[in-house]
Amino acid sequence: MKRQEKNREQAQDRQAVLYVFWGFTTTFLNLTLYLLLQHVMNYKAANAVSIVSAKIYAYFVNKRFVFQSVCSGWKEQLQEMAAYVLSRGFTGIIDFAGVLLLVEQGFLGRRAAKYVMTVVVMAFNYVFGKKLVFVKRGKRQMEYSYDRGNYEKYMTTNPLKRMMVQRLNRKILKTVNTVVKQVVHDQNRVCRILDAGCGEGFLSGLISENIKNVKVTGLEYTLQALKIARTMHTGAEFMQGDLYHMPFADRTFDLVLCTEVLEHLEDPAAALAELQRVAGYAVLLTVPDEPWFCMGNLLVCKHVRRFGNPPGHINHWTYRKFLSYVRSHILCGGGDLEHGKSFPWSVVLIRKEPGDFQG
Repeated sequence: MKRQEKNREQAQDRQAVLYVFWGFTTTFLNLTLYLLLQHVMNYKAANAVSIVSAKIYAYFVNKRFVFQSVCSGWKEQLQEMAAYVLSRGFTGIIDFAGVLLLVEQGFLGRRAAKYVMTVVVMAFNYVFGKKLVFVKRGKRQMEYSYDRGNYEKYMTTNPLKRMMVQRLNRKILKTVNTVVKQVVHDQNRVCRILDAGCGEGFLSGLISENIKNVKVTGLEYTLQALKIARTMHTGAEFMQGDLYHMPFADRTFDLVLCTEVLEHLEDPAAALAELQRVAGYAVLLTVPDEPWFCMGNLLVCKHVRRFGNPPGHINHWTYRKFLSYVRSHILCGGGDLEHGKSFPWSVVLIRKEPGDFQG
């Protein structure tokens, strides 16, 4: 838990540093335009033009580099822009009125007044951007909102995509079956398996239907996906839960699966720590192998506006980078790492050290 909190604090610190950096570039643009335009128009008009220009620039840099907001469609994009216009419009009025008040009342000169209000507005903008605009429609919302992408992947009628999904599932089932044989030594023993972030439960259903001596539990946050899972796959048990704070004791499960989930998470390191905590023997992970995954989407003209990147994919790893990332986050002092590919996915199995396994 301390590690999770530390990761979140570090993420917040990085966000604050990025905001300050891009805030300075926005401020520089604002002040530069204001000072230049005073030579061709009165200071009131120059102030208004510089404010509007800086707001437009700030929207794009904050969205892309600071809060890294991800919208799942045009509706959410428009909602985010509307929230931004309202919040920045409000701070723009504060900026404009503040300069006017300070100058007209004789408290400060025109340049000093602009400097003071720029600092004040910068603080307001960070609070509004973090609390009202980008975060609500950004990564955290995408983590906890229902996305039909997984359902559509399994139900696709595209023969090529269906073939690749089936190939990945065969590899997963083969790996799971191997782990089960290593865990189960007599008929009275079952392998306890957790499918963390199970979505509509397709993989949970496949495992419970095709592998003997297993007890499969699917954990999912979104109620819409859980409803589908419970209807379609009766061989597994499904429950609602948060991947960052799973309601299980240490080593509750022999095998923990987390397939095509980490690329959606704001804090994958915290999730990896939690997955390893509840696993007694092994953790099986899959993520898209980039850039091939996005390139494949582009080839079939999918997510073209996002250069092939599906909504909600906020982490991107090549095969080698994912292996390096997982190695750097293995807990309990070590363990074996097995890995392979099933185009266009990377597959990694963390096998915990014998001393960590309690059968």
